[in-house]
Amino acid sequence: MSTAIKVFIVIAVLLILAVVTCVGGCFGFAIWAGTRPPPEGIAVDFQVPDTIAVGDEFDIVITITNELPEERTLIDIDFLSPLLDGVTIGRVEPMYDQYNDILMSSYEFNDTIPANGQTVVTFSATADRAGFYAGELNVYVDGQFSFIAAQQIISIEGERSPVEAPATETTEPEGP
Repeated sequence: MSTAIKVFIVIAVLLILAVVTCVGGCFGFAIWAGTRPPPEGIAVDFQVPDTIAVGDEFDIVITITNELPEERTLIDIDFLSPLLDGVTIGRVEPMYDQYNDILMSSYEFNDTIPANGQTVVTFSATADRAGFYAGELNVYVDGQFSFIAAQQIISIEGERSPVEAPATETTEPEGP
């Protein structure tokens, strides 16, 4: 066997080992990050209206409660697809520092959660498409590996009911 073929085989084996190590490392990291316990003393409440129709404006209210006697930091709130796929987010209170929409909708805050207190984050939304949108909500407190994950649902009906629909003016067609 020539030296060139031996070198080629060695390089191929090293590349395969590098890929396997990288994939295994990423997989192991994902398992480690996903099995960490949620932040101690933090509770999260997610509220949306029970009935939402296409065209409705509504609020998504997330309340983060700190049950410990020390301040905490709300790092960010992530909505994993498809949770927000049927809505458009308008105003967010309090205002976020940074927004990222790569693979999810991520709002970075870096806001203080008072000791034995709450922080309420309100996302004003408009329902764009009918559907049943279920996805994960992740709320990060005190660091990127300290989060609470929970499955959430936003259900949007096809149309507003005639009672809720805005009135439109109609005119009779002119006769002959």
